[in-house]
Amino acid sequence: MAWNSALIWGEKTVLLSNAIDDVLWMANALVTNGQYRQAEELLVNPKYAKQVRASHNGRYLACVVAMRLGRAEAALDLLNTSTMHSTNNDMAQTPTAKRPAKAESPVTLFTDQSTTSPSVNTNVTEASIPLDPRAWMLYMQGACVIQLSNVGATDETPSIKRMQLQFQGAGSDRLMGMDAIVARIWTQALHVDARCWEAWTGLREYGLLTEIEETELVRAVDWTSCSGGSNVVAGFFRDYCLATQTSISQTSEDLSTVDATHRLLTAFPQLVHDPSLRTIQAARLLAHGHARSVLSYTMQVLEHRRVPDPSATSIHITALTMLRAKEA
Repeated sequence: MAWNSALIWGEKTVLLSNAIDDVLWMANALVTNGQYRQAEELLVNPKYAKQVRASHNGRYLACVVAMRLGRAEAALDLLNTSTMHSTNNDMAQTPTAKRPAKAESPVTLFTDQSTTSPSVNTNVTEASIPLDPRAWMLYMQGACVIQLSNVGATDETPSIKRMQLQFQGAGSDRLMGMDAIVARIWTQALHVDARCWEAWTGLREYGLLTEIEETELVRAVDWTSCSGGSNVVAGFFRDYCLATQTSISQTSEDLSTVDATHRLLTAFPQLVHDPSLRTIQAARLLAHGHARSVLSYTMQVLEHRRVPDPSATSIHITALTMLRAKEA
């Protein structure tokens, strides 16, 4: 009832003010409530449509609505006319980074450091820089390509051909066709603003980067420019991104993820309770055969989250299965 009341009074506010900010707040509330057709009606209303298209937030909302209604082509048209692209397709060179001579064991990283580590005077909120709108628009373009692929689009589809021409450049030899396009788009989004978590998540969930490629990308993007020039903030974002990598190799000699986790927990001991970090750590432990240690991490995640966590649940069940197989 309270949510319905907010929508009703929000509608009255739009009628009384005719302000574009109120229109966008109302459209966002409708999108959040799953009322996509009502949001579309508001955004294409002749009274507001011109201002909506002139606004980054307005185009983004219109794109989200079009995607939710299964109109990826319409969403791409909106994005292609609004997104500003870098003219430099060259990827930044990966810097050489020295690692500690001896890394912490992944089993010991998540002992409760909140009581054993000294408090570090670091403030990750010292710089307030909004996400560059070009980054999330690029992310949406990649999502549009995926939606088109799911409904039968091919490399010969006109809109896909346009995307191929628009996003040319070096990419992974492993990827072909639309996968390669999406990887290039989302990688470019991260070079625009490295904090675009949707792009990181998409690249990971769709398997568009190998472990080595992902580590190199984390090191290549410019974290400082999107962190208000603060090395502390940039280090936090970079290390969190490294620490949450989902690609796990038992034979890899690159311990950057373990090192990043150690740095995070040393500087910010409160993160020992972060569910995402604990789930990733549980996955690493499982990959190295430490099934019993996994359960302490997954249990805390499952108890912390009211909504079931699919990743933690699957890791937990796998660890239990491994333990029972050993006992059998």
